[in-house]
Amino acid sequence: MPIEHKWLDEAHTLVLILLEGKVTAEDYYAGDARMCAMLDAVEHGVDVICDYSRQYYFAPGYAELVQKMDSLFRPNLRSAVFVGNKLSWELFNLYSTTYESMPFSFSYAETLEEAHEIIRQTRFNGRRPRSPELN
Repeated sequence: MPIEHKWLDEAHTLVLILLEGKVTAEDYYAGDARMCAMLDAVEHGVDVICDYSRQYYFAPGYAELVQKMDSLFRPNLRSAVFVGNKLSWELFNLYSTTYESMPFSFSYAETLEEAHEIIRQTRFNGRRPRSPELN
């Protein structure tokens, strides 16, 4: 499967999403369902690292795909760091600016190590998800 989700800690506070190769719309929706199940299984905040460094294809209608992804609007999704594919970051950032503000913090990192550091800083600084009412 071109999208893999896995917990990176026993406390279930950090998820790594690996995307590889050609990811279709169906793959995105199946991955979204998996992410929703993971978020719904815990009652605390969760941070996500999305590793796009091995993905080379975006399904047509990316903005429509993102609008239908329920996991992005789960209240316990605290932050997301996009890794390794500047295009994925630019598309997501453009989507958020153009269509809908996201209720969590998000950023870009060149490497997984840098992404982990961003997560550590986010947690240290006590950032919480933005309230949808404030958008």
